[in-house]
Amino acid sequence: MTTQAWNIYSYAVPIIIQFFGIKPRAFEKTIYIQPQMPSGWENAKLNNSLVGDNSISISYQRKANSLQFDIKQSKSDWKLVLAFPAGKYNQWQVNGKTESPHTQDNLQFLEISGQKAQLILK
Repeated sequence: MTTQAWNIYSYAVPIIIQFFGIKPRAFEKTIYIQPQMPSGWENAKLNNSLVGDNSISISYQRKANSLQFDIKQSKSDWKLVLAFPAGKYNQWQVNGKTESPHTQDNLQFLEISGQKAQLILK
């Protein structure tokens, strides 16, 4: 097997898996999202990443005292599970409504469904 030196794989995989934290479980119709954006990044966008028969787009924006994620997916019957380190954020808002995340191990997480979601963490 050979590969080209300019192959996009060496860039795309770290960005999707490490920075956006996308871990697909297509057979469960679930996408786990555990972003770890570099501290110097104020915004980032991932458009139309295919997971099974679903497509997901994520927009990230760092503001003065919060993080905002806008997530769109093509299939409303898929579940999104968003996870962050436990205790890092005191307030979680999904689509303008304050939510209480669940804690497991050293993570706090929320399950979201639907085609669009906005998550604001403070």
